[in-house]
Amino acid sequence: MTSAPSSLPLKDPSLFVGRGFIGGEWVGADDGSTVDVTDPASGLCLGSIPNMGGSETRRAVEAAEAAFASWRSKTGKERGAVLRRWFDLIMANQQDLAAIMTAECGKPMAEAVGEIAYGASIVEWCAGDTSLSPPSALTQALGASFVEWFAEEAKRVYGDVVPNTTPGTRILVLKQPVGVVGAVTPWSSDPNPNPNPNPRCAPALAVGCPVVVKPSELTPFSASALALLAERAGMPSGVLNLVLGAKAQEVGDELCSNPTLTPATCPGRVPACPAGSTAVGKQLLRQSAATVKKVSMELGGHAPLI
Repeated sequence: MTSAPSSLPLKDPSLFVGRGFIGGEWVGADDGSTVDVTDPASGLCLGSIPNMGGSETRRAVEAAEAAFASWRSKTGKERGAVLRRWFDLIMANQQDLAAIMTAECGKPMAEAVGEIAYGASIVEWCAGDTSLSPPSALTQALGASFVEWFAEEAKRVYGDVVPNTTPGTRILVLKQPVGVVGAVTPWSSDPNPNPNPNPRCAPALAVGCPVVVKPSELTPFSASALALLAERAGMPSGVLNLVLGAKAQEVGDELCSNPTLTPATCPGRVPACPAGSTAVGKQLLRQSAATVKKVSMELGGHAPLI
């Protein structure tokens, strides 16, 4: 693990993690290479992370696939309970997580504190409390809400009964997890995040899909701190995997071409996340076409911040 710099006082210094997370293990790059992460406000080095690439991503996908059968077999209530514990830990460490986010991307501390809350509450909602409403525009200035939201929704994945054209018959529609999800997350400093991967991971985890996340190499410590808290919350090994580093091309190639993310009878999944560039989105779409992956994009963010 990487030690938190003296300029970043944390109540729990162990949250400052400089390692990838694959199959329940905190690991470095296969070749031992690292990338420095700097504080944009001071230009000082915050720490280093492993510079992972295609081989590490392949192992992460394999670990996620190995965890899929067990995770999908759990009830929505069981998965929601894990996500709820994750939410509680995020909120208990809100100030530390905000401090890490501010150090990485320069977001004002007050906004960072709110963003952590926003991401966690979405996860809680997906675990299953129908009394909760989706986050409002005001709440969306906040970040743990994603965990809260989807932790509550995990209990409510309903099917449908559809009338058929044949008399006396009905069509039953069952919703089931599709498999391993890959998430490529840039960072943004607008109120709707972010270096925070919760909005991308929480929905997939809630419905039973393991996740492989590639956060931005500029803001990796926020993602690794959240992964550490997920581990403490009891997230099973392989369900949440984190690939760090600056080899975005290698990681993207593996996520888009790996056949594990494309079962023969259903599409694969490689969502690219908010504020991603249109150019990168086009590239991921092209690469995913050969294996007919289902791709979700939110691209074209251009909000200059002075």
